[in-house]
Amino acid sequence: METLREFLLARIGEDEALAQRAIDAHSAQHRWTEGDLPDGRHFAHWDPWRVLSGCVAKRLIIAAHRDVGPGLDRRADPDRALKAHACSTCGQYDEFAIAWPCYTLRVLALDWVEHPDYRHEWRPQRLSSGVGRA
Repeated sequence: METLREFLLARIGEDEALAQRAIDAHSAQHRWTEGDLPDGRHFAHWDPWRVLSGCVAKRLIIAAHRDVGPGLDRRADPDRALKAHACSTCGQYDEFAIAWPCYTLRVLALDWVEHPDYRHEWRPQRLSSGVGRA
């Protein structure tokens, strides 16, 4: 079974490969501009170099929010306090283990919610802080 982390890294790899193919298909001096194409503004905005930069940023977020194994959430009821998988970043400063995959990774995955390998259980849930309310 694929984890959310594996799913994200696979999608990022696909985006990187597509952007790199676009870069490789042009000369080193090529610039993506609005030009005369009807979709030119879109292509200029989603310049392959920008896509690659976004992929690096997503990889850094994933690296910061890794599964560190069991963790204890001191706010939870004793029967639900032990999390089998905890996020390395979320809750680390207040000693409240946050279940992994965390909200951050779940939100990151929304870019690919229509992908056939996306799983409904990865959807972000509303947080008690109010984050995630529509």
